Amino acid sequence: PTPYCEYYEKEEKKRALESITSQDIRFETNSSTLDAKDKLALDSMYTANLERKKKIFIIIGYTDSETADNVTLSKARADSVKSYLSHTYKVNELNFITYGLSSSHPVAGNSTNSGRQQNRRATIWTSDLDISQVVFRKGLAYLKVDSTKQAFLEFVRWLRIIPPAQKIEILIDPRLEKLKHSSFWKLLVEKVKASYSNYFDANGAFYLDSLFFEDQMYRRFGHSLAGYIEEIDTIPFDRFEMEIDALRRDSLNFLSLQKYLDHMDYPEISKVGRRQARAAGYVILHNGDSLVYQKYIPILKALCMEGEAEWDIFAHMTDKLHWEKHEPQEYGTQYTTGLDGGNDVILYLVDDLEKVNLRRKKIGMGPIAPIINE
Repeated sequence: PTPYCEYYEKEEKKRALESITSQDIRFETNSSTLDAKDKLALDSMYTANLERKKKIFIIIGYTDSETADNVTLSKARADSVKSYLSHTYKVNELNFITYGLSSSHPVAGNSTNSGRQQNRRATIWTSDLDISQVVFRKGLAYLKVDSTKQAFLEFVRWLRIIPPAQKIEILIDPRLEKLKHSSFWKLLVEKVKASYSNYFDANGAFYLDSLFFEDQMYRRFGHSLAGYIEEIDTIPFDRFEMEIDALRRDSLNFLSLQKYLDHMDYPEISKVGRRQARAAGYVILHNGDSLVYQKYIPILKALCMEGEAEWDIFAHMTDKLHWEKHEPQEYGTQYTTGLDGGNDVILYLVDDLEKVNLRRKKIGMGPIAPIINE
């Protein structure tokens, strides 16, 4: 039997060890060399993260403000930490992402020796990024220095390790603009298109999926392809300009879809896929034209009856038509802001909440909670 106190002492030590998910390493002036104390700290951190074998380690190097070549030295400090862990524990270098931020993020004042000592550091922590995001970042890094061929090879590698449904996202990533103007872009597009060969209408599936991500670009802004690293991935964001651009894109997307629908039937799930069929509905919804809604609502309903479209798209389009006509909605899918102009979001006008929930139930949608309309 394990003595009671000894057992809980061990458990407490284990919990303390496993809580080490980040570590700061301090350096001497103009140095990127690790001493014995630094290595011991890194050993403790790595041991604490043994169960996180698939975790990616982020390492960022920094300097004080008095070093001649801050960027190079800060990167060398990050690389020194990576090199030690990689060689000591045989960790694949793909499990590390390193950056050098020079003296741009001080944690103390540079006017004193103690402050400068705190700023001469490298910080390592575990992240939730995965290998595909690391590879994507490598591609972006090559683009940044105009190595388009190396970037292309990394993105091809990325395509091999991610699920087919995610591959299309690379084609609408604005960070790949340099690659779009190179001879490698066409090859990349062809490799993405090849992943749609299992669809009955492969060309339609590829086109509509492209349209889906064009439509969602400003509505689901995120960092899924490369992940997000604080201090590294700070992106300027102007909400007003984005909304103006989104309106222009919605208009262009609808014109593109209209050309498609002039020669093709409304897309069916069994032919182009579920997300791709939804894309057509989203683009029509975001167009905001009541005449267009009136045209496609009966078509959508007929396809829903056959299982070739989804009822929630039908419900949204029906309610949008009522919205445009200033009529009560049928399915309660539309919300608006309060009359006081605040940030509160309230349910747009409905005829009767009980009837709304009954209609929702009939088409497989969950009920909505009682909300008083203003």
